[in-house]
Amino acid sequence: MMYSLPTRSRRANVWLDEAPPASFTASSIVKRVVKPKKAILTSHRIAAIEMMLPRGPYIGYALLGGELVESDIDGLEVVVSVNSRGARFKSSLVPMGDEGMIGLEDEYVKGVLAGIEQMNESSGLPSGASLRFRWAAHGEAGSSIKVFAGLSGLVVHLLTLRKGVSEKEITDIVLGWSV
Repeated sequence: MMYSLPTRSRRANVWLDEAPPASFTASSIVKRVVKPKKAILTSHRIAAIEMMLPRGPYIGYALLGGELVESDIDGLEVVVSVNSRGARFKSSLVPMGDEGMIGLEDEYVKGVLAGIEQMNESSGLPSGASLRFRWAAHGEAGSSIKVFAGLSGLVVHLLTLRKGVSEKEITDIVLGWSV
């Protein structure tokens, strides 16, 4: 299900158990296995978030989505698809003056992995699974490593939400999340 969350400080689209419209063919893949400090349960298999973040004169933008697949891995295998040469991405959340592009640039992989590590430190991670980041979009001017770090942790958090979570609860989580 897709939720559109317009708020004063942030605008976001959230997908639970549904793929966002930002799939791409990877030109490379980065894999890491992370040992969860605490194993957490998940209720969803797909989660994605697209967010526009005003910060003074700077407006951050990114979309990131992942699919959780059971695996015989001791820990969480994080698989990040990379392709910076994607097609244009049209979305009402891409800030005016920026150009949205489907794909994830190499430089943002560090952010995705850092967000997973931060989530492991604060809440834990799923175990015995592979988290495949298969959907992404970035702004040519408004994306950053920090924004992708925040979104990767948020994707993991969204995967843990109970089935039937309310739009208000999702909005509260998105507003309270540090990005």
